[in-house]
Amino acid sequence: IVCTSCHKDDINLVKQLVKMYGTYSFSTCVSSSTSHVVSGEGKRTLNLLKGLLQGCWIVTKEWVLSSLEESKWVDEEPYEMVDFSPAVRNVRQEKGAFQGAFKSELFKDVGTVYISSNCRAPREELKQLITSGGGAVANVTRVASVVVGEVRPETTADCVTEKWILDSVQFHVIMPFSDYPLE
Repeated sequence: IVCTSCHKDDINLVKQLVKMYGTYSFSTCVSSSTSHVVSGEGKRTLNLLKGLLQGCWIVTKEWVLSSLEESKWVDEEPYEMVDFSPAVRNVRQEKGAFQGAFKSELFKDVGTVYISSNCRAPREELKQLITSGGGAVANVTRVASVVVGEVRPETTADCVTEKWILDSVQFHVIMPFSDYPLE
């Protein structure tokens, strides 16, 4: 279980419940073994997007509070953050159908993506979102089909803002490049 945009008290409660109820373990960042991402404020965070791409349960902190009341982990479905994006449920169900051999193919067909160091979000985190979504990352712009975070007039690549990656992951749909022009 990973907590994102949670207050210290909520994080401590999750750690306490993990100790008491077992089944899950606590971590600070999403990895291949993460099953749940608990969102405190419903904000879009990199951990939340990583969890979504992996088909994790993306739940509100109310799931944790209800689990405390019931003295056991409760059913996640009523707490699933489908209002954040319908992809939250769709990707999780898709993962369930693949029984563990699931990998998102969101970025599979966009070509190679170059991520500039000019991006506000950490470059490595953005690269991880692309590769977790089945995409390929380039280390130089000249081989890239998509350039994120900088304008390269000498290239035929689509140059977009980093928001293109974040929105594409949130809705698990490749957003049109034309909606994310670099000024």
